[in-house]
Amino acid sequence: EDMGEADRLRREIVQLQARILALEKERTGVQNRLELVEELVGPTEAQRKVFQDQIIAARSAALKAHRGGASVPVRFVGRLDEIWLRSMGLSERDCALLQRGCITGAEGVPRDVSLLGDPAFRPYDDASKAPRWEARGGLLRMSLADVRDRWGEEVAAEVVRCAAELDQYDASRRLRLELPWH
Repeated sequence: EDMGEADRLRREIVQLQARILALEKERTGVQNRLELVEELVGPTEAQRKVFQDQIIAARSAALKAHRGGASVPVRFVGRLDEIWLRSMGLSERDCALLQRGCITGAEGVPRDVSLLGDPAFRPYDDASKAPRWEARGGLLRMSLADVRDRWGEEVAAEVVRCAAELDQYDASRRLRLELPWH
């Protein structure tokens, strides 16, 4: 009986050693493929990083020039032009309902209650970018149709444009991303 058990263990050892050899061969193949991928992707990734650094440097230089008085058009992404809104008849309170309206919460932390400050507010169709008039957002759960009815189609279109920009560049709606704009 002990001899039968020993033979079984020897066979199992031989099978395990064969499996180990197969796995080592497979690992070597995977390592070779990984090295090939790194050789292919490495230079592309390095070039992407260089281009990204150039873009960031150019953006910073343009913003610095703007702040220094140069005529470089700049704007905050996803921000309504409040001077234009006022020219359309909106009051300070109305502007706050659309963007940057805050109240202090129970913990003393300011909370954005505006329409554009609500990350869940998506007043456009993702595919066609057409307005979704039933979309609601902000603390008052105002709809895009409410904006159109109260302040007009142009203001509603600007709200849609700003929401799309925010979703593309600042989905959290917490960053104030200033960009050179043309």
